[in-house]
Amino acid sequence: MYANQRCGGVNLVVTARDSLDAPELGLEIVSALNQLYPGQFKVSLLDGLMRNKRSLQMMESGADPRRIAQDWQDADNAFVEKRKHYLLY
Repeated sequence: MYANQRCGGVNLVVTARDSLDAPELGLEIVSALNQLYPGQFKVSLLDGLMRNKRSLQMMESGADPRRIAQDWQDADNAFVEKRKHYLLY
């Protein structure tokens, strides 16, 4: 598709794996691409990756990625609490 064309990119080097919130980073990247390339970048194509329709709709509408991540916080905290009972080590 892009044969013989120069394609730019970004190289991320994670130096503190435990402090990286990968889903939030993904939201930030999608938000940046959506703002930089509004006519070319299609947020709707991420439907299979996001799995959360509300988050996808918020991304499509240009919502702040930090606001979207805040919406996940209650469910995330509940999962962490429930998970504690099943951790063996």
